[in-house]
Amino acid sequence: MNVPMSLVSVVFVGVAASSVRAADWPELGLQVHYSRWDGSYASHGAGGRFRWEPLAWLGVEGTIEALMTDSTAGSQVDIPIGSQVYFPWEFIEGARARAMVGLCAMLSLSRGATPNASDSDDIQLGFKLGGGLEAALGGGWTLFGDVAWQRYLGHSREVSVWSDAIDGELRPIDRLTFAIGLGVGL
Repeated sequence: MNVPMSLVSVVFVGVAASSVRAADWPELGLQVHYSRWDGSYASHGAGGRFRWEPLAWLGVEGTIEALMTDSTAGSQVDIPIGSQVYFPWEFIEGARARAMVGLCAMLSLSRGATPNASDSDDIQLGFKLGGGLEAALGGGWTLFGDVAWQRYLGHSREVSVWSDAIDGELRPIDRLTFAIGLGVGL
């Protein structure tokens, strides 16, 4: 098969051009964000991410958050730690969309409202699918917003003023999450 050299050079130049990183998007970065989760209960908190974007079309983030919810029955603190890959697409200069998929583990701590209430702590494993928008602010700074669906596998609980109880049955726990934050290149 005889392939014209002009076709080969066009394909090579196209692949090379898609791998070129725009100056607005640093290869390494740190981000902080506000997060809101909705599902069987609502919670909010803050988090951080470490970002590595080795290619213009592929990035990896390590994430950690701390979220809290309070009710008359008690309180709950969730600490998810995970990683996600994302696929950015710059649709106009300085603005891009991102699709993402990730895996995570979460330490979930429930406390009853009274000092003598028992605790029910759980470690949950899960994954997430989502997307977001990101804007370059200049000087390596970025502003982002993400929405994701997360499914964790964890134990069901009964939280009351006097006690918390965790059962032995694993069940899926779905949450819709929203994050908005600020990042800086390293």
